[in-house]
Amino acid sequence: MPPNRVKGDFTVTSFGYPTPKERTMSNEPPDNKIEEWNLKKSQGILEDAHGHLPVGCRRSPAQDTHHDLPHRDASPTEAREVDGHPGGLHLVGKDVKTALDAIDKIRGLVGGIVTEIPQVVLVGDQSSGKSSLLSAIAGINLPRGGSTCTRCPTNIKTSEGPAWECEVSLHISFSYDQTKKATARSYHFWAQNPTTDVVPFKTIREESELEDVLKWAQIALLNPSISPQEFVPDSNLENVAFLQHKQLRENNAVKEQAVYSPNVIAISISAPGLPALSFFDLPGLIVSAASDQYLPEAFRTMTREYVRHEKSLIICAMAMHIDPQNSTARLLIRQERAEHRCVGVLTNSDRVTDTSEYTEILQGHEYKLKHGYFITRQPGPDWKTPPGPQYHQFAREYETKFFEESRLWREGAEWACFRDRCGTEVIQKYLSKTFVGLIYSCIPEIHSTVLEELEKVEHELSSLPKVNDKAQVTVRTRLNSLENGLRGLLDNSSNVFHSQWKELCNQFSKALDAMRPMCDCAHPSDKQVKPTIYELDSDSCGEGASPVKTSPVKLVKRSGEDLGNIISPKKTKLAPKEETSPTLSLPIYRRPGVDVDEWRKANTRSKGDLGPFWEPYTDWGKGMMTLSTLKTEISKQIPAGVPDGSLDKIKREYALQSVARWDAPLQTFLAATFDILSATFQQQLDTDIKREYNETEFYKRSQAIIASFLKRSKETLHDQTMRLFKVEKSALFTMNNASFENHKKRALEWFKGRRRMARIEAYCQVYPTPAYTKALTFSQGDPRREEFMAEVYSKFKMDKLGEDKFQSEIALASYIRAYYMTARQRFCDSVCAAVNAHLIDDMFKALEYYVQAELKIDEGGEVRCQELLAGNAKVVKRRMELEDNRKRLQESLDWIRKLRQDSSADVLDTTMKDGE
Repeated sequence: MPPNRVKGDFTVTSFGYPTPKERTMSNEPPDNKIEEWNLKKSQGILEDAHGHLPVGCRRSPAQDTHHDLPHRDASPTEAREVDGHPGGLHLVGKDVKTALDAIDKIRGLVGGIVTEIPQVVLVGDQSSGKSSLLSAIAGINLPRGGSTCTRCPTNIKTSEGPAWECEVSLHISFSYDQTKKATARSYHFWAQNPTTDVVPFKTIREESELEDVLKWAQIALLNPSISPQEFVPDSNLENVAFLQHKQLRENNAVKEQAVYSPNVIAISISAPGLPALSFFDLPGLIVSAASDQYLPEAFRTMTREYVRHEKSLIICAMAMHIDPQNSTARLLIRQERAEHRCVGVLTNSDRVTDTSEYTEILQGHEYKLKHGYFITRQPGPDWKTPPGPQYHQFAREYETKFFEESRLWREGAEWACFRDRCGTEVIQKYLSKTFVGLIYSCIPEIHSTVLEELEKVEHELSSLPKVNDKAQVTVRTRLNSLENGLRGLLDNSSNVFHSQWKELCNQFSKALDAMRPMCDCAHPSDKQVKPTIYELDSDSCGEGASPVKTSPVKLVKRSGEDLGNIISPKKTKLAPKEETSPTLSLPIYRRPGVDVDEWRKANTRSKGDLGPFWEPYTDWGKGMMTLSTLKTEISKQIPAGVPDGSLDKIKREYALQSVARWDAPLQTFLAATFDILSATFQQQLDTDIKREYNETEFYKRSQAIIASFLKRSKETLHDQTMRLFKVEKSALFTMNNASFENHKKRALEWFKGRRRMARIEAYCQVYPTPAYTKALTFSQGDPRREEFMAEVYSKFKMDKLGEDKFQSEIALASYIRAYYMTARQRFCDSVCAAVNAHLIDDMFKALEYYVQAELKIDEGGEVRCQELLAGNAKVVKRRMELEDNRKRLQESLDWIRKLRQDSSADVLDTTMKDGE
């Protein structure tokens, strides 16, 4: 097996002494290195491919340049010196401080938009020594021991400051709920809050106080119903509640409310020269719990949440006295596919019993991790040195002595070849170098984020007003352009407005045509057959069309009735009583209970190209006249014994009633006209003013003035056109007799044709012809049905029916229709002409210098224009904020460029190329 083994997307390196086969393969020298290789072999210092020596071989001081452990010079403080450098967190971050300082500078410039730097997450099984390991790496004292084991996440964040100081706070993201059951991504007894509350706990300036403060911070989280302030340690004995809680726990007289908590203890440490780092210590994973069965899964859920953080470097602690196959933490990391972000640390190295399996691990053959494994030996509970300023110094000396004297690690022993990965300081140095790559890998993302934010700032700035020292020139220039543009919209017949308005005029004409009065040409006396009602679509062939060639009359099928039964006269139901005269003042298109939306659903075919005029009022003419009502009215108007009485009153009432609802389409026409005007005016306003002065009073006032102008123009035009409408509905009048006679002739032909078809239809229902019977076998709309009905109409002999007794009524209906069509054309032309004249003449002239006058530019001059352009204080303040943000973002880009140009940052160059 070769020494470098690939798994996934990373290489697992064999850090241990190779097998005989590997030794032979890896130590095979190239041709030009034979003499050097033989010399080293004769001196007994032949290294393998990874720089490892055979068992029993050590380098001389002159030979050992990067594998030796650092010398230790004791200092009386916790931040001891090692090889001239501070220890603890200073040692962890010494190689990345330059890059972190630059990133902190960028974060200071642009606030929270920059991605946070990578963090270390420490995981392991319970009693694997991970908290002791974190204490050693960070150089601080964390609570340890069976009674104070980790029961909630602890986050250690470091930063530079003038003196050592530590702020401990509680980050409350979950509420305790004893009814809450766990799910795949939630916790037993804990419910997620919508926000995180940060509760300050205590600030200390003596490192010796930290361990006790952290112990009580955890107790506070495990008692969520009690105020955290009751658990704050108080050396002055002023916190009475704390003293009571302390006494209860010393006497074992109380039990914590919760066994664990997903809420976080946040430890923020600042000190001179301290880099910005982040560590998370999580509760140890357990396989089972005697009383709290939910606890193992809760800890696994918590660990998964932190392990899945893609920018986390995971330290997996594994105790060497435990079979590695039973490590819950290692198994979880494998399940989450996080081996490429994981550093293995083997603890309890003094308690190992079976070396064979751990030899395989150290050689990289089993349980492979990208960063391999390190070994540490932390003092146990029986160690005599108490926590204090020199605790970690003595602990490192203790650790070094252990590896020098241990039967497995000392010179010439079985695992002596792994000494270059032993000890806390080796781990600290490796973390430092690994952080270089992780931190620099964030630079492309930071660069992209800063560019995106800068683009947002530039975009928002472009929409805000600029400071202008020639405000009056700017305002007058913009207003002149606006007013000329608005007048051009009204004057230029080829522009968008006039094109839309021309279409609106055509729709207005079609809506009036759809409202023409119609007559039901069937009568109950036509062989006692229910009359056929002709809908609008059956009366839309145009007035010049031949009535015989139109669509056949539609049979109205009653619910549950077979059309075949209609053929038998015995089964034909009697027609209803003759209709009475309609109340002419009743708006037919708005009968009680008619809903506009329901009407539209039922009349989709009538929409056509009516546009905004597709309203129920277009049904105004439907059912306005029937032969029954006309006959009744005629009988009322002609006295008995007068064979040819005058019908002028009936004609006048019906003709005026037919135009009585023109006010509805007129209102639609005016509203739609000014909707088009408003939209086109707004487009012109956007072009000339809004684009650069959106948030200024200049734009807001101009917009309000134009809206007011249009409103007054609409009111004026409404009054003018309503006068035209009132003239039409007040009296019958026309001088265009030729047009009237032409319309009457067409209407008479139309109604006669419809009357003939209705009589034939009624006759055939009682005495069906073969063609009629055949037609009934096809559904409505089927061309074959229309073909057979056309044959019925064309071959029918009208002498079978005799003379029509409703000729007077048909003539009356034709007169009413003729007057309507004559008045419709006149009214439509008059209204459109009035609107057109008002737009082109009145509004065109009124717009000249109108906006400038309303803004009082002449009265206020430069001062007034400055006020209009400046906008309100909020807008001015926002512009200043954005300009400052832009400056900061541009400065942060300069820092990023400096980082990229740093010739000493080889990792950065590689990372940036990969990121780009």
